[in-house]
Amino acid sequence: MAVPHVAGVVALMQSVALNPLTPATVKGLLKASARPLLVACTQGGAGQGW
Repeated sequence: MAVPHVAGVVALMQSVALNPLTPATVKGLLKASARPLLVACTQGGAGQGW
């Protein structure tokens, strides 16, 4: 269910980029700026069967 959020972030990235971003560039930027989660995804009501 993160796809709409990621699509919005990529749209914002494209809007401020001087040149169109390639899919490889977008993937690299997202991976470089990602942070590890502090808790497992199954904690706090998230995960399979929510």
